[in-house]
Amino acid sequence: MALGIVGLWVILETLQLAQADVLYAYFVLAALTLGSIALHVLQRRPARRWIWVLMATSLILFMLGSVLRIKFHSFGDLTDHRSWVPSLVSFLGYAALVIVLWSILRIQTSTTRNPRGVLVETILIGLIVFALAWAFIIAPMQEHHVSLRVIIVLALYPTFSSILVALAIRIQILSQRRHYVADVLMLVTILSIFLGDVIYLLDEVHRITLSYSVLDIPYSFALLAILLLTSHPSANHLTEASHGPEQPRLLPQVAIISAGLLVLPLLILATARTSVIRVVLLLSAFSIAVLAVIRLIQAIVDADRFQQRLVYQSTHDHLTGLGNRQLLALECGRNLCRNVDTQSIEQVAAFYIDLDRFKLLNDTLGHSGGDIVLREVADRLTKVARETDRVFRLGGDEFLLVAKDIRDTAHAITIADEIGSVLRTPITLREAVYHISAAIGIAVTPRTPEFDIETLIEDADLAMYEAKVRSPNSMAIFKGKMRQLVEENAGLEHDLYNAINDNQLFLVYQPIVSTESSRIVAVEALLRWHHPTKGILAPDQFIRMAEQSGTIVEIGRWVVSNALRDLLLMRASHKDLADLRVNVNISVEQFRGDRVDTIVVAALRDNGLTGEALCVEITESSLMKDLNVADDQLQKLRRRGVRVALDDFGTEYSSLAYLRNLPVDCLKIDRSFVEPLGSGMSVADTLVAAIIGIGMGLEMEIVAEGVESSRQLTRLAELGCGEVQGYFYSRPVPAQKLAGLVKKLKDLRAAGVSPE
Repeated sequence: MALGIVGLWVILETLQLAQADVLYAYFVLAALTLGSIALHVLQRRPARRWIWVLMATSLILFMLGSVLRIKFHSFGDLTDHRSWVPSLVSFLGYAALVIVLWSILRIQTSTTRNPRGVLVETILIGLIVFALAWAFIIAPMQEHHVSLRVIIVLALYPTFSSILVALAIRIQILSQRRHYVADVLMLVTILSIFLGDVIYLLDEVHRITLSYSVLDIPYSFALLAILLLTSHPSANHLTEASHGPEQPRLLPQVAIISAGLLVLPLLILATARTSVIRVVLLLSAFSIAVLAVIRLIQAIVDADRFQQRLVYQSTHDHLTGLGNRQLLALECGRNLCRNVDTQSIEQVAAFYIDLDRFKLLNDTLGHSGGDIVLREVADRLTKVARETDRVFRLGGDEFLLVAKDIRDTAHAITIADEIGSVLRTPITLREAVYHISAAIGIAVTPRTPEFDIETLIEDADLAMYEAKVRSPNSMAIFKGKMRQLVEENAGLEHDLYNAINDNQLFLVYQPIVSTESSRIVAVEALLRWHHPTKGILAPDQFIRMAEQSGTIVEIGRWVVSNALRDLLLMRASHKDLADLRVNVNISVEQFRGDRVDTIVVAALRDNGLTGEALCVEITESSLMKDLNVADDQLQKLRRRGVRVALDDFGTEYSSLAYLRNLPVDCLKIDRSFVEPLGSGMSVADTLVAAIIGIGMGLEMEIVAEGVESSRQLTRLAELGCGEVQGYFYSRPVPAQKLAGLVKKLKDLRAAGVSPE
């Protein structure tokens, strides 16, 4: 289509150059351009269609001005008899086009916030062009007794077109999106109009002599550019808002201001034989100087505001508007909380706030809903803060409130209670009510002249973790032993990295026994750490640390591999263990990155075993931390024949909805339910019976943990529990001793003696 339009334009221009009815060819091209604009508006329905209508209006006014110029024979007429009507109509066309470009500039750039700078630059450029045209082209015409009115009218043509050029170039420079073909064509249109006005002016003042056919070539080229623009798919982007960085562009500002200042000496040196010429030159020079200074001041102010905005954005959280870690560091450097009076009773407190189960809430509501919750929390903390308090968002769902004028620890606890109470107010979102709570760590300064605010915040952070461990919706006050514990754990974490390579880890196995046959059907692999100085450590003393440091993945790989290797030895040690299974505990952190499936498959292959030999155990609480990721990995394991057991069932959420959908083969009843069995507590019997009933209804195996007495075993058998494990049969033992335990249980059964 573009080639066809260009071809048509070449034909029309050939007609003009051949003097074959110049006006006819020129107006045919104008009519085609108007039709193209109308077709664009009707078919593509661009945003802000009034801009395109105004563009068509300006084109019509330009055409009408050309017709009137020919009718009134005003071209080349430099006398007082020259008609002002054609120029007035043309100037209205310029005004319409100025509004079009100004509107596009406002839409596409950030100047909507401060348009005065661009307005001053545009007027400054127009004045520069007017002054130069007046001084070096039009002023000398007074020697030939040309009317002053005519001189002013002629000077306005390049002035208006230079304003159009200034706006078009500013659009190209300031646009906050990538440039399209339509942007280039719009710039070509304006430059063609400017070139045509300059050539017309030079011809009209008799500096050059050209025919109408040649004079109209730039304007015809402008019409062709508009025709191509409205035919191109990118035309809609001209009137669509764009978003991007608001960084001020200093180069065009410096160039325009410099041009204005450089023009001043030229105007002063220009020939001015009459007082009128001299006055106009002086007024033009003065106006240019004033506008250049104004724009220079504006540019300095804009740069200062931008710098302030950059500082604000770098020191404040974009979501909540609260100060971030960088602002906190700056405030710490300024001694935000310095006490200057050693006798003062006021202290400073830091409240480290971490929302409970926010990830679960974020997964439920989506990130947009989670953002709403975070903003609401920020608003509530800001409202509860006193005038001297400071509130920060440290990232994620962590907030910090620093409070001055604290009387004592009891006062700090009162403030923490108020924070917790405000946060617990339900949030209504998307026609649903959500309850939130937070763990709050409190640290209070000693009464000393100066203190380290960074240490205070670290202490509050440690107290917050202590509150997290206790329970949701709790608070903790920092105590010195917390830091001591952290330092000890830091050393322990360092030692953990070397535990595998130094062969400090080992496994012991607790048998899982059938209540029907009293035979060992499986064993649970239990990890131990033989620390060089601390002795034997149980998993609860280092597993959480392993999860936080990332070493849990390597430890998990070691456990699975060694448990399956030991399983082969245990199966070969006694004929009653030929079908023995091994249970291995899996941390939810091992599910991230699709690692569990890869690790298990590799371990089974290396030991020549199938998936039926292995059962992975995952606790109910860890499963709920990342249900979707865990579910996907467990499904992969199930497809390979690996069994899945849900450990500590009943101690956490115990939702039947997820239990029905998750790939679980076995429920392990927590020892807290088993302990009171057979003691006459009907509630315990009822709860265990309910769990067994659920498992049997879902065709799952049931294993009871913590069985330590015959009465517990008897009652579990009566309730239908299929398997048990606990000290009643055996404490965890090394793999080498399992065969001896099988023989001992077999002998006891034959003698009718209880393992106790």
